[in-house]
Amino acid sequence: MSVELRQPWSPPGTVIGALTDHPETSALLGAAETILEFKTKAARDIEAARIKSIIDPRLADHVRREALKFVDEMQRAVQKDGWTSNQADLPT
Repeated sequence: MSVELRQPWSPPGTVIGALTDHPETSALLGAAETILEFKTKAARDIEAARIKSIIDPRLADHVRREALKFVDEMQRAVQKDGWTSNQADLPT
């Protein structure tokens, strides 16, 4: 699995953009992937001490893994029902 973020990285404010840019079911998946990118970057920056945080880096990683699990479950549901998504590479 790749651990690189898609470039350019999108700030969390673009969740609204993801909801409006992707029709119907892709909207939720696009927003979830944007949130996952944010949580991945935050977890890495906390671990590297680029972000000062009161939470343990393991908690930040746990939150990231929960978001990844949600995106994976959404992708399985989309594939099962024959829907498609424009998003491809996920940070892991």
